Amino acid sequence: METPPKAGELGTSSSPPSPTTPAVPDSFEEKKANIEKEATSVSTAQPHDQDQDQEEGPEPVLERWNSSSINVTRYLQTLLAFLVMGVSDASLGALLPYIEEYYNINYTIVACMFLSPFAGYTLSAFMISKIHMRFGQVGIAVIAPTCKIIAYVITCVHPPFPVVPIFFVLTGLGNGLEDGAWNAWVGNMENANELMGILHGAYGLGGAIGPLISTAMVTKGGLHWYTWYYVM
Repeated sequence: METPPKAGELGTSSSPPSPTTPAVPDSFEEKKANIEKEATSVSTAQPHDQDQDQEEGPEPVLERWNSSSINVTRYLQTLLAFLVMGVSDASLGALLPYIEEYYNINYTIVACMFLSPFAGYTLSAFMISKIHMRFGQVGIAVIAPTCKIIAYVITCVHPPFPVVPIFFVLTGLGNGLEDGAWNAWVGNMENANELMGILHGAYGLGGAIGPLISTAMVTKGGLHWYTWYYVM
């Protein structure tokens, strides 16, 4: 009968583990800690990979103003809209002395007409998003000029003075809708800085020629102030 090997001899359980043998956790808590550590390292690596994928994604293709004949027509229409906007805003101040004389009121009262476009612009800030989401750019292109046409038609018939500032709110509303919508559209196009400069240059051109033409009609042509709004 063979005697069992003594402690320390080859093959006994008391020999130290080989350096290449993975260490076995001594307790359940140590296993749990290792699992949590691995899960944490994986979760912290995922956002970095997602951000890297997003950074390496393709850049969005910007719309060009001359990519099609439709876009060219639309951009030219925005230039016309800003030209009319500048004419409308600038001519009002030039006509104030003649409006004051026609209605026989003082300058303080007639200057209240400057508040009407301001009120319309403020109103457009609260309405433009809803109109754009409901009717799109076509809705803006129809509603804004319609508001201004209504105001100009009422002004042409030269009603009592309190009526004129009330309906001039519609001019500010129409200008504000066009201003916000067309600036946003052109601002998202390729070469937006150059296109926006031309767009606002059209407004400046309207602001320059509006007072010249309106005052010439009154002073040189001998027409009443409200005949200017037949032109508008």
